[in-house]
Formats: sequence, structure tokens, C-alpha cells
Amino acid sequence: MKIYGMDIKSVLIGGYEWAIEECELSGEGNEGCCNTERFVIQIQKGMREETVFATLIHEMIHAVFHTTGGDFGEDEEKIIKHLDMLLSKAIYDNFLKKKTRKDK
Repeated sequence: MKIYGMDIKSVLIGGYEWAIEECELSGEGNEGCCNTERFVIQIQKGMREETVFATLIHEMIHAVFHTTGGDFGEDEEKIIKHLDMLLSKAIYDNFLKKKTRKDK
């Protein structure tokens, strides 16, 4: 999968390699899935690049929780939604955004 010019096939989280797959996911509004049994993060095909990146961060947070043994039960999705957009924006702004002016 290409995101912001990077070819991303897997991510390393807590010493585990998680494969990244683009696929057709069932269910309306289903943008991603973190398969903790197969160590695979699935991302819905055909989304805007910004949405793909935010979804990848969202699913990576699920993977972090799984890897560290975090169990937040029914609150997990709510907690992750509070983190994902701000974290993906911070990563983009600080590390990926093309600079529009020269550094002094």
C-alpha cells in the first residue's frame, strides 16, 4: 500500500510484524480491521490517502493494545477514536508534510 509516497507492507509493533493488506471489507463504514490472530491490519480499498493513513494509525493503536495486553472492553473503540485523528495529524504535520518554506 502506498501512503504519502511510502510503500508500506508491514509495521513492527512490540517486536511483532503486522502485515498490511488493502481489501474489500464488508459492512457500511468499515474502514479497517485489526486481525489479532493473524497479525494483519486490513484497510478498505478506495479511500482517500488521508483516510487510509488515519485508519492505519487507528488499527495500529488496536495492535498496540493487543500487543501490550491492554483490555479496555467496550470502551476500546471510544478510546482509540479519541487518539487516532489527533495522532495521525501530529505524525503527518511533524514527519510527513512537505515543507512549503525553507528552514532558517
